[in-house]
Amino acid sequence: MSGPPAAGLTLSGASVTISAGSEAANDGLGFVSRNGITGNYNSATGVLTLTGTSSVADYQAALASVRFTSLTQINGTRIRSEAHTSDVQSPT
Repeated sequence: MSGPPAAGLTLSGASVTISAGSEAANDGLGFVSRNGITGNYNSATGVLTLTGTSSVADYQAALASVRFTSLTQINGTRIRSEAHTSDVQSPT
């Protein structure tokens, strides 16, 4: 979501999806739980679901904290990759 949120608006949920190329056994999404927002990651669908009634600004912060992690093996060596969502846009 970009731009300043309107005062007094609240949200009760949001979701983040790994849309292509997800490896259920190796990939994951996580975030920093705060301000009454909790989350659950479903590895079978690649969806992180956030719930809890909170302000738009709180959801912006929660979505900005989402991390993608992937554990893979190359030649027997486990490699962990991590990416951060830094620019969350609001749907149009």
